[in-house]
Amino acid sequence: MRDHLSDIAAERKTRSDGLAGRRARLAELLAALERIARHPPEALMAYARTPQDTLRAAMLLRDTVPKLEAEGRKLREELEALAGLEEQAAARSKALARKQTKLEQKRKSLVALVEKKRSLARSTKAEEDRAQARARALAREAKDLRELLAGIERERRRVAVRPPRASTRDGARDNGRVAALPRPAAPAIMPGQPISRARGRLARPVIGRVAVAFGAKEEAGAAKGVRFATAPGAQVIAPFGGEIVFSGPFRGYGPLLIIDHGEGYHSLLAGLGRIDAAVGQKILAGEPVGIMSGGNGPVRLYMELRRGGKPVDPVPWLAAPPNSKVSG
Repeated sequence: MRDHLSDIAAERKTRSDGLAGRRARLAELLAALERIARHPPEALMAYARTPQDTLRAAMLLRDTVPKLEAEGRKLREELEALAGLEEQAAARSKALARKQTKLEQKRKSLVALVEKKRSLARSTKAEEDRAQARARALAREAKDLRELLAGIERERRRVAVRPPRASTRDGARDNGRVAALPRPAAPAIMPGQPISRARGRLARPVIGRVAVAFGAKEEAGAAKGVRFATAPGAQVIAPFGGEIVFSGPFRGYGPLLIIDHGEGYHSLLAGLGRIDAAVGQKILAGEPVGIMSGGNGPVRLYMELRRGGKPVDPVPWLAAPPNSKVSG
């Protein structure tokens, strides 16, 4: 609806500018029509002129009157079209306001649900804080995203092979020796179809259009991800289920969220105004993870999809937009 309103506003401006540019010509048109109304063609015969002058004037009027009438019709159509656009814009604005009110109500409900989930997980707050502190330390050490991902994987492997705490009840020690260390565990991904079989069905992280494509030329070089142009305050969701392995600011990316989807796949979301997910949290596809910043103009969400640490074009992995012909 916002896009439609923008189109209407652009067309209104084009038509208004066109009418403004023709003001001088329209003034001459109106003056000519007024003169013709005062002196109709039949009155020319009464003027004391030579037959040649009368014939010349009649021929001039014969050519001019149809053009003036055509200009008048065109002007009337332009004014009617402009009035129609004004009415359409007013109706669309009212509809948008109603939709916006409903959307805000749903967002409040969503915020309440997110807060409820947080309160249920507060029993693991200490571990969450430790994981967040480790992630911040990795962010300070890493020079780029590839190093950050590699550091996260090393940290997860280290935590996975950490020996269990001593306990006399569960037999963790045998004759004073620690039991054999477990093999590195696979990331604890939410159950369901593996991401390698979900190509073309990943949820779009935000409602909007792709403004910068994968591989497009940018100031820092070829884009390793895509940028979505979306509305201020738009809801950001997880494109696929997984585990949050990084949440926080990182160098030039601003607030950054990294989700481990298993099988060596990670999705990275940057440019959020607020992140609603913490390190170690398990999430489902489509689950809210944050919102975009506010403001009047459009904002952009940056998304990367990495396989084995290397960026791949995420667009072929994403589901078609809801209003596309592909999705029906």
